[in-house]
Amino acid sequence: MCDLSSYSVYCRYLRQLKDGTLTLDKGQTREYARYDGKYLIETSDDKLSAEYVALRYKQLVDIEDVFLGIKSNLEIKPMYYRTEDRICSHVKLCWLGMLLVRVIENETAKTC
Repeated sequence: MCDLSSYSVYCRYLRQLKDGTLTLDKGQTREYARYDGKYLIETSDDKLSAEYVALRYKQLVDIEDVFLGIKSNLEIKPMYYRTEDRICSHVKLCWLGMLLVRVIENETAKTC
């Protein structure tokens, strides 16, 4: 239990009985299952509608998928960013990569 309790993902679903055995906490499993497939998105611009923010967030996944495809073709290793300017640069590069792929697809009438 000690090893598993260090991982909050696993620990929340487990329950330790008095004899020390571990069991699956079905109540917690049902509780967390209620949130499956739901998004929690936060924005600092309160003027945007929830629909607009959700749509843009889902488009970000498409952009990152395209950029991941480009990076895998070029055999570039993944990078993890912590500073705000590097994160913004990464997002812009992903967007430019998706734009480039879309332009090529439109010009050649083929999809990647």
